[in-house]
Amino acid sequence: PDDLNIITPGHFLIGTSLCALPQEDLKSYNPNKIKRFHLMTKMVQDFWTKWSKEYLSQLQQRSKWRTSKEPIKVGAMVVIKDENLPPLKWQLARVIELHSGSDNTCRVVSVKTAKGVFKRAVTQLCELPFDDSKD
Repeated sequence: PDDLNIITPGHFLIGTSLCALPQEDLKSYNPNKIKRFHLMTKMVQDFWTKWSKEYLSQLQQRSKWRTSKEPIKVGAMVVIKDENLPPLKWQLARVIELHSGSDNTCRVVSVKTAKGVFKRAVTQLCELPFDDSKD
């Protein structure tokens, strides 16, 4: 649980971690005319685009004020969303402390990443569905 190194889809696609997204945008190329490497690169780009737009937004959905959502808990695994970085570079973190406001609502948390401890707004975090129970 304290190991913040993760297995990414890149490990399954190319056998090792991906260091960066390719610079060349291959989404507009016809897949029948490009080589296998370009096809694999396009698949990786498509995966990250879909993952960041669909899956992460699904984890971060808000239902306004009609229903109450389970508040984030200490020990939860999260991804720190950063609009200036590609999804591959978003940091994995663990919540270590909650900071409640005057209304006892937690809007800021302290998270531990591989690079240190930071305070982040709950709206910048995507909680990962993680079951820590042991059978």
